[in-house]
Amino acid sequence: MTIALAAVLSQNTGDRPDAHVARARIAAGDSYQNLFNFLCTVPTPRGGGSASAKATADRPTWYAEPVKVFDNDDVVRQAGADIILSNHTDWDGSKVNLPRLATRAPGSPNPYVVGNAAARRYLKVAEECATARLLRLN
Repeated sequence: MTIALAAVLSQNTGDRPDAHVARARIAAGDSYQNLFNFLCTVPTPRGGGSASAKATADRPTWYAEPVKVFDNDDVVRQAGADIILSNHTDWDGSKVNLPRLATRAPGSPNPYVVGNAAARRYLKVAEECATARLLRLN
């Protein structure tokens, strides 16, 4: 009986990596494909059983919990977050936005200002992909 219950509970589609990837894909849309492609791809196995393999096993946890703090819609909405700025230039559009900033006319829109809904979508992609990675490890 316990085994059957565990099997039924494990079929919860919300806790499967593919369900999180599907939600991330929807949130990514066309705007955040680079972020989605980098974070949601299934990691390839790394060779050897060295100590470094153990050290990198915890790496997916670097993203999941911190992103959940900012993915709280109330926090992001109340803060009025409306930009995406990252140290990953492919993720925040800097390769396109920086040249636009250099040539924009005074008073024209800042290309980094994407709006609150878009900022929340960006964080949703990061959260769902990180959660999928964690589930794959377990």
